[in-house]
Amino acid sequence: MNPPLAPVRVALLGHGTVGGSLRRLLHEHRDHVRLATGRDVEICAVLVRDPERHRLEVGEALAPLVTESLDVVLESRPDVVCEAMGGLEPTRGHLLRVLGAGIPVVTANKQLVARHGTELFARAAEAGAQLRFEASVCGAVPIVRMLRESLAATRIERLLGILNGTTNYMLSKMEATGAAYDDALAEAQELGYAEPDPTEDVEGLDAAAKLAILAGIAFGTTVDIDNVRATGISGVRAADVAHAAELGYRIRLIGRAERLTAADDTTSVLLDVTPMLVPIAHPLATIVGATNAVLVDGDPFGRLVVQGAGAGGPETASALAGDLVSVMGSEPSFLTTDPHVATLPIAPADARRDRHFVRMQVVDQPGVLATVAGALAARDISIERVLQQRADDGHATLVLTTHPCTPGALSAALAGVASTDRSVLPMLELA
Repeated sequence: MNPPLAPVRVALLGHGTVGGSLRRLLHEHRDHVRLATGRDVEICAVLVRDPERHRLEVGEALAPLVTESLDVVLESRPDVVCEAMGGLEPTRGHLLRVLGAGIPVVTANKQLVARHGTELFARAAEAGAQLRFEASVCGAVPIVRMLRESLAATRIERLLGILNGTTNYMLSKMEATGAAYDDALAEAQELGYAEPDPTEDVEGLDAAAKLAILAGIAFGTTVDIDNVRATGISGVRAADVAHAAELGYRIRLIGRAERLTAADDTTSVLLDVTPMLVPIAHPLATIVGATNAVLVDGDPFGRLVVQGAGAGGPETASALAGDLVSVMGSEPSFLTTDPHVATLPIAPADARRDRHFVRMQVVDQPGVLATVAGALAARDISIERVLQQRADDGHATLVLTTHPCTPGALSAALAGVASTDRSVLPMLELA
């Protein structure tokens, strides 16, 4: 009978919500890990900024060394390092050292992967160390593994995703109750979905970082997060949500990455994050609450949709644990190289024509609609549908949808139209 394999020694960088959840998960589900891999997991060290504050219970079976020194962590001889400390620095420097020592890394840090992934993968390849980052995108939804492993031999044409649970909760709340944006945000903060400073979520920056990671894997190209055009939901009003419902749509913050092929067969990638009107029959329209979902179109598999909890300590910890189990069960050289094998140009915003939703407050007088229609017609934009509501203050709400046009042409057409409280949102096609 073969002797039992030695436990896998794991070091945690960070012991906040995610790091603490991961430690508890590995302790509570150690039997599942043993069944899946044939080995136990032993937490050998935890790196924190304040060791006394995070000192673990002395009597706990997995009580490790708690330290503020990466040198001490490395001296504990970890087989795998799980990063859950967040931020760019000193985390970037820590992971470069860990990977350079040939130690596999599992991370939940989306901003780090999006901004410094190429550098980290170069170090991983030099040392032959795995770098896995499933937990950096969509929490418990295994979209990174699906794109990087399950669909590695396919051609991805398009990704559409609800990549931020905070904004999806807020939009769902506005839709279900008619709540104003500020009230929906306050409730999301009260429930812990939104931070006291919600800028990264509500302005689309969180979703942009996740989209950069996914698009880079899907299309095999390096994506600079600054090339992802991001528009958040702070300009979405309860009136927009109500009018969208009247038209048969729901508003969702959509991250979109699409492969575009020009007439001369050159390929570019369209990347944007923006609130969109989604047809009620579309799979992403059914996603409510703090849930993430990603739709993938490609050849030869057609369409796949995955969804699940996109945020929270236990959810993110489950993704980290999944990557840890994958490292334990794979060859040391597996997934050490940068998945970005090409350099595809980023398509300009006007490379795609969308239908658009426009809501504006206009003076309630004869000829206003004709003026708007004329301004659009001058840019070869035709109106598909019009709704008009009269107000008591001498103004009216004008809602219209357009046939497909570029955002640049629409912006230019509306520049000469006198209006207030204007919203312009693209509309997602059902197909």
